[in-house]
Amino acid sequence: MVSSKATRRRIQAIQALTGFSHKIAPMEYLGVPIFYGKAKAIYFEKLLTRIRRKMDAFSVPKSIVKALEILFSNFIWGSTEGKKKRKWISWPKITRPTAMGGLGLRPLAMTLKAFRMKAAWNILNADTLWASFMRAKYIKGKNLRTINLIASASKSWRDIWCCLQDLVELATWEFGPGDFSVITENWRGSGSLLHLEGSMDYAHITLKEAALMQFNIPLFPQELQQDLREDFHLKKRQDSHDRRIWPYSSNGDFSIKSYITEVTDSRCRNIFVKIWQNFIPTKISFFIWKLLHEALPVDSAVSKCHIQMASRCVCCISPKEESFMHLFYHGDLAKKAWLHFNDLFDLRMPRFTNIKNILNAWLQTASVNQIDAKPPKKILKANRSSKK
Repeated sequence: MVSSKATRRRIQAIQALTGFSHKIAPMEYLGVPIFYGKAKAIYFEKLLTRIRRKMDAFSVPKSIVKALEILFSNFIWGSTEGKKKRKWISWPKITRPTAMGGLGLRPLAMTLKAFRMKAAWNILNADTLWASFMRAKYIKGKNLRTINLIASASKSWRDIWCCLQDLVELATWEFGPGDFSVITENWRGSGSLLHLEGSMDYAHITLKEAALMQFNIPLFPQELQQDLREDFHLKKRQDSHDRRIWPYSSNGDFSIKSYITEVTDSRCRNIFVKIWQNFIPTKISFFIWKLLHEALPVDSAVSKCHIQMASRCVCCISPKEESFMHLFYHGDLAKKAWLHFNDLFDLRMPRFTNIKNILNAWLQTASVNQIDAKPPKKILKANRSSKK
């Protein structure tokens, strides 16, 4: 873009020297409109369209989410000759973390919420053009707790507004001066002070102002004032600025993974963690997972579906009902299998009443190091004998 008085020869010389193409205003550069004179709304139409698309990406209809989850569930359970197989485990249980008995698949609704939370975090902390636009249009320097939704608000903004409220409560601060609300922000790391009756009347008071008053505010009881003074001196830094941080990540920045981990609380440890080990083939892990949930079509499970049938275990000499414990533990073939492998690994296990305890004891006794590093002597001897 050059002066309107520039000759064609000069324009060509500039193009040859810089390698830039010649355009006439109004134009776009890096997504930003460049123009002469007064700004017109039409110049920013493409920018607004991109922002709308970005916001709409976080507002997928619930019906679409449900339809996609049905497709995913059908894929997991498979089909035979075009007919869908029975779904023995509900989709909410499947989408739990592996430590809680699921397959570790993330529910689409939770994933979309995590992306909206990420967008809300960027609005509060990023310096991008989109974040600056959203702050200028919706927040306008106000306290986030005092921003009300209007009836004509778009669904995208409604979703992000809810995420902003969650972020204010979950995120904490690394503060120097303390130029944020002492009431509505979670600066102590244990939640905001909004639970106090009449707290919004004091929401305009900043942490800096409250500290100068030694937290001697009518809203605070004497005991709480002392706790706030101690927390303030303990957490105050010598920085010249305040920084909102996400306490569930190592660097203080919001991440989708840390949010989902915090929401699902998947840090527990049980039998379901042990079955998804590298030394166990995935196909076997998936079978054990279905077995632990009693999600296999044995006769006792089929009869619970109101299907009348004569149950008889085909693995036993004497006819008995085919149940999970019988087929995989008490049956003639199951007993021989357990005795064989218990003898090979020198395992001495007591009698059990459910599959979960059996597998838990086996995986605890037969450690990964024992299986990976050095096989027991009886296994080596059995291998030599088979080769002969």
